[in-house]
Amino acid sequence: MALWEPIPVGVPLDEYESYAPGIWRFLSEGADADVIARELARWRTGHIGMGADEDRDRRTAQRLKDWWYWRFEYPEDVETS
Repeated sequence: MALWEPIPVGVPLDEYESYAPGIWRFLSEGADADVIARELARWRTGHIGMGADEDRDRRTAQRLKDWWYWRFEYPEDVETS
């Protein structure tokens, strides 16, 4: 929810919880940001009923990819002792 909030105001904190497993799966399978952005867009327009926002979904997807990389896949030479 901190990165992707298609409904701008007044939603409970768990509103998008059901989408997390799908995003996790995409990230763990190494999907690129375009694939993730398309899924965010599909959820935004199809499931939630909001208007399209391709730029925002693309930025969100890239931020998710960046988080995944630094959280789970960062190169060993970056590690500190």
